[in-house]
Amino acid sequence: MLAQAQADQEISAQYAIMARLAAEKVHVELYSKAVEAVKNGKDLDEFHVYNCSVCGYTHTGGPIDKCPVCSAGWNKFREIV
Repeated sequence: MLAQAQADQEISAQYAIMARLAAEKVHVELYSKAVEAVKNGKDLDEFHVYNCSVCGYTHTGGPIDKCPVCSAGWNKFREIV
């Protein structure tokens, strides 16, 4: 899909696809940690999860200045409860 968006010079599509890929990398990391904890008969410690409302990036931990994917400010993040 990304290659096609690049070939068609669809800048907004390229941006959307790249943002989703970056978000999915975080999701894979979180999922892998959860699977490992289950395999070890443990639970994950509680942590805060935030989602960028502009691009979908998922952030764990405390506030950050801006989204590493789209540069949106922290005010664009929403906590996932």
